[in-house]
Formats: sequence, structure tokens, C-alpha cells
Amino acid sequence: LDPSLRAISPSLLLSDHQGLIQSIDFDRDSSVMVSVGTEPAPFQWPIAELTNSRLAQSIAQNKPPKHIRVAATSDVISALAVDPSGKYFAVADYANHFNVASFAQPEALVKQWAFEDSSAVSIAWHPRSTYVVAATLEPASSIVFSPIGTAPNNGLHRIDMVQSIKSIAIDPLGKWLVVLDNDGLVSQIQWSAIEATIAVPAQPPIKPITSRGSRVTIIGATVGNDGESALITGGEDGEVTLWNLGVEPALKSRQSIHASQVTALAVSARGLMGPIASGDDLGTIGVWRADAAQAVAKLPVHRAAISSLDMSSDGRWLAAASLDGEVTLWDLSRDELPMVRLTSSAGPATFVRLDRSLRWLAVGHEQGLIELWDLRHARLLVEESDKRPAHTPPKTLQPAADEGNVPIT
Repeated sequence: LDPSLRAISPSLLLSDHQGLIQSIDFDRDSSVMVSVGTEPAPFQWPIAELTNSRLAQSIAQNKPPKHIRVAATSDVISALAVDPSGKYFAVADYANHFNVASFAQPEALVKQWAFEDSSAVSIAWHPRSTYVVAATLEPASSIVFSPIGTAPNNGLHRIDMVQSIKSIAIDPLGKWLVVLDNDGLVSQIQWSAIEATIAVPAQPPIKPITSRGSRVTIIGATVGNDGESALITGGEDGEVTLWNLGVEPALKSRQSIHASQVTALAVSARGLMGPIASGDDLGTIGVWRADAAQAVAKLPVHRAAISSLDMSSDGRWLAAASLDGEVTLWDLSRDELPMVRLTSSAGPATFVRLDRSLRWLAVGHEQGLIELWDLRHARLLVEESDKRPAHTPPKTLQPAADEGNVPIT
């Protein structure tokens, strides 16, 4: 049997959440997992307890490890983000709370604020973990940020914005804050100008990247193949576009990969020097490279929208979650992109995350369930699936040579 057709059951099912799983992440050594559903608190799970013996015992007794509720939120969580060092996580709720906690002591908050007139909908960390930034909802649309090294309840700075913000991102070099508004327009603010407002309050220059007529649905800040700051955007029209940040011309290249709205993006720590993955609301995954003139790989495996993608830091492994309930794991280092299905009966999958050590793959579902797969087993099956006879064509790979990477000069 082709290993890519096998259904691998999860190693553990966590069922404490009551509603749709919005986000999952891990601390720096993958010993703790944090998750967000529709409850008024994120949950923290001691994943380090999942040794083989304890895992077997937990499954046999149907008693998964106890989670820890993080305090100081009182409404549905609106945003969660783990800092690049893996020491802290920031969380906001719809009751206008915005807090920072440490994985080591989640009950003792590092930072705690309450906005008077709005709640945060997106959170980003500066790559040096020195600042945490949040974008707030109307009627007071703004960018708020704070240095992490200051006293717990001060140091919050605010930049008023005209547009209603959907999400924000900071490039890995820490040079640019990128803003996606609810009209589908993207703009950039230089980070040095944001820092300058701490000493002298002022409105930093906001420079548009995209123009009206093409609505962006998702953004991802990264590093370009020239080592400079770059941006990936996915649009309603199915196009995936690469942009320079702070450099003219801003438009770098464009891929017409998808026939419908882009719903997910993923890139490795190598940025545009590694593979780029995107997913759409018809269930197609596109994989391509910005630094090579090669065909796009279109992977029409899923039967419903791709809700989430995640890629390992080295760019080898790609995990995809879909509303069809299936999760797939791909080896991007092989020409045929071997794949294995991680199938369950937990319902539509809404979020996927690979841990930093590549030991665990966590998937959240619409009904509040979280599944954990042991990646050591899954990766072996993917590697086995690539040992097909040379004459056997890949079943899921469809090259699209007429939709290649189009450079903009």
C-alpha cells in the first residue's frame, strides 16, 4: 500500500476546549504547548510529560495531561503570539485586555493592560523579543507597542491609524512593520520611526505597498533572496505576490497559482531562499521557489479550503490543515514531494503547528479538539512513500509550467 494513502491516527487527543481552535504554539524547547479556543483564557499544556510511557498510560486511561488556564482575560481570546525566543506569549481578548505571560510562570503576568475603547485583533513580536505590538479594532484603530524590559504596567505607546486593521507582521530583520487593513490594502512603517515615537510622540510615515483594485487577504513578512526584508501577500484573486520592503520597485514577482482566494501562506526561516507554500479555499496547495525558474507544484489533495499551513525552519517539512478534516505532511526536499495523510474523525481542521524540535505536530479543530501526532513516525512513512519505483508517477503532483515565477523588473 502506498504510504501516502495510509491514515495515521493521532498520538493524543485533547478535548478540554469548547469551541473552534484559533491558534496553537510551543515554547522554545517544545516542552509546553499553548492553545486558544473560544474560552476566556488560553490553555497551557505540559507536553514534556508526554514520554512514551506516560503517553501510553494517558491513552489507556483516557486521561490526557492537565492543562493550565492562564489568568487575567475575561472574554473570548482575539489574538495570540509567541515571541521568537519562545519564552513569552502575548494574548488579547474582546474585553480589551492585552497581556504578556511567560511559559515558566503563566499565572504571573509580565505585562498587563486594559484598553479603554478597543480590543486587539492581531499581535506581532519584534524579532529580538524586545517589543510586543498589537493592532486594535475600531472605533479606535491603532498600533500599540511596548518595550518588554520596562515595568509591568507602563511603557505602552500608541500610533493612531485611519484604516481599520485586519492583521500586522514584522519582518525577521526587525526593520519594517507591515499592516493589512480590512479593505485589503497593505502598508509599511519603518521600525526606526516607530521607536522614535517613544522619545518624541509623533505620527510615523506610513507608506502604501499595494493599491486599490486588488484585495489582499493574508500577509507574511520574511527575508528576501537578497538578504533584505521582503513580504509575501495572497489575494482574493488567487495571486501570490512577493514585495520588497523599503526598496523600490516594491513589486518583486508574482505567481498566478490559485483559481480562488488565498487562505494560507508558509515560508521557512530561510525566507525566499527556501520554498514558499500557499493554500486556497478550494483545497489546492501551491509550492514554489523565488530563487529558481522552476514550475509551480500544484497539489490538489484536499477537498475543502486550506485553513492553515506551517513549515519547518529548514524548509523541508510542510504541514497542511483543511476544512475537510484531513492533515497532510509533505517532504519538500524530494523532487516528487512525498506525502502522508494524518487523518482523524475530529471534524474540520482549523490550525496546524509544527514544534521547533519536529517531535510534534499539533492540529486544532472546529469543535474544540486538539490532536497531537508523533512526527517521528509520520516522517518515516513520508520517507518510505518516496521509495516508489522510478517509473511510478507521483499521484498528487501537477506541474504548472505555464504559471511560472514572473519577475518584475
